[in-house]
Amino acid sequence: MKRYATIYYLLFVLIVMGAFASMAQNAYGLKICGIACLGFALTFLHEFFFSPRKVGQQKASFWVGSIELVSLTVIALIFLFRSFAIDFLYSELMLTISLAVLFLVFSYQTIVQLKKTLNHQTWLVYILAFYYGAVLFFILSLLSGIILPIVATGLAILAVLLVAVYIGLILFFKKLRIGDEAISIWQYTGQMKNKSVIVLIAGLLISGYGLLYSAEILPSFFYDTPKGYQELVNMSNTLTDVDGKEKPREFKERYEEFIKKHGTN
Repeated sequence: MKRYATIYYLLFVLIVMGAFASMAQNAYGLKICGIACLGFALTFLHEFFFSPRKVGQQKASFWVGSIELVSLTVIALIFLFRSFAIDFLYSELMLTISLAVLFLVFSYQTIVQLKKTLNHQTWLVYILAFYYGAVLFFILSLLSGIILPIVATGLAILAVLLVAVYIGLILFFKKLRIGDEAISIWQYTGQMKNKSVIVLIAGLLISGYGLLYSAEILPSFFYDTPKGYQELVNMSNTLTDVDGKEKPREFKERYEEFIKKHGTN
């Protein structure tokens, strides 16, 4: 994780810059976010192929870490295509499976980490429970946004509250002693051999924006196509009728045909 920390930091800065540019009605904003997603995907793949297996590392830990990287790569690539308004078959299914696998991976890692922490300090277990709880609820909020949107907002709010409690604990407990070493809680969580910090930050950005947008505090992202058309394109994956009218996918095809015939060069 430390080898790639600077890269991940710069990629998150790029995403934030792209998001603000898009909210300022600049078409290149989402393209910047897409480039950042590509950077995440390539970094995950590089870590997957070139990070050597450490001596003494358990086989289960190795395979769980590999599955985690593959799932994150798929998710980053899907967000890359969405940033460029590219739709492809089974993208929703691939995203659903990847998020579900990622949830199982972090559930396993949560149990392992909490058991490991019990050997140091009991109260630290409760702090990590808030941390991993936020990570899991962020994943669940994204997953429910696909299969059960009615509960997505509630899960996102709960995840944000858990992050707030975790940050409060970081500020309250300046340092903690693990063996002979005194480190902060944030340093301790950053040393864990997984991508939970990345998922936590990404989940906070996505869910935070979604909540602020729902409250009409932040504007929507800017697409090259009209907002209503973009919504119909997103709905086309379901292949369902809208108010008894033609299917969104059919509308998309007719709209694009119209643009080809009557669009200006």
